[in-house]
Amino acid sequence: MFFPVCPYGVPDNYTAVVEMVAQEYEVPFLLLHSVIWKESRCYMDAIGSQGEIGLMQLHPKVWSHPHNWSLMSEGTGWESFQEAELWDENIRGGAWLLSFWYGASGGSWSLALEWYNGAGPQAREYALEVLKIWESAYADL
Repeated sequence: MFFPVCPYGVPDNYTAVVEMVAQEYEVPFLLLHSVIWKESRCYMDAIGSQGEIGLMQLHPKVWSHPHNWSLMSEGTGWESFQEAELWDENIRGGAWLLSFWYGASGGSWSLALEWYNGAGPQAREYALEVLKIWESAYADL
């Protein structure tokens, strides 16, 4: 069972998809789930105040930037990413971005989480909250 519990339930095959994507992008499984919980409380149709969508609360403008498109692997279905029902691709996009920021930070999950959240004073607080959720997940095992 996951910690924390998703109040909205989860899509079919959620565990398998999160495990597969976490392994693919070398993001710890419980960290990826912690980000999903923090971002959307596992509500796959979540829409943020600035237009962010899905479980990982990704902003469609981020994915329209050619730099990001060129970095992502071919054949992942990104051309249809704007469709909220592609919840598994939303997880894939978030995991890719976390992995990218982890590498860019020199191996710091804390910095990767701050950069995932964006610029501003709230980014550090966001990272600390996600790290606390992640640590709690291990205590629950």
